[in-house]
Amino acid sequence: MMMNTICSYIENKLNQISELGTLEKFDLLLSSSNAINEEGFCDNELIKKILIRIEALRYEMAYNKGIETISFRLDKVLAYEALKLSRIVFNGKDLIKFINDVLYYEMNEAVKEKLQKEIETI
Repeated sequence: MMMNTICSYIENKLNQISELGTLEKFDLLLSSSNAINEEGFCDNELIKKILIRIEALRYEMAYNKGIETISFRLDKVLAYEALKLSRIVFNGKDLIKFINDVLYYEMNEAVKEKLQKEIETI
């Protein structure tokens, strides 16, 4: 029951996302991702909607002069969240873009190596 409430809340807020500012969108998407990863599972279609919204926000932030000093770091957070969510609904070649997005930011060489090996096995 609790997960159904969480998923309904996320769905309703995603429908209103165009009314939010950039940082509010970031907060909503990060919160939604955390709720799904912490509490369990929403349907795949809702997760895919979140992934689409994350991609759109990453693009929006890249061209937002008002947050240009922090947009790189916010984009990094969204790339990691997108990878976590994509692992729920995708596998194989569908994950490559999400893994590459994280590889772009990852500083830990061991993690980079692990992700690169994952791509090689796909």
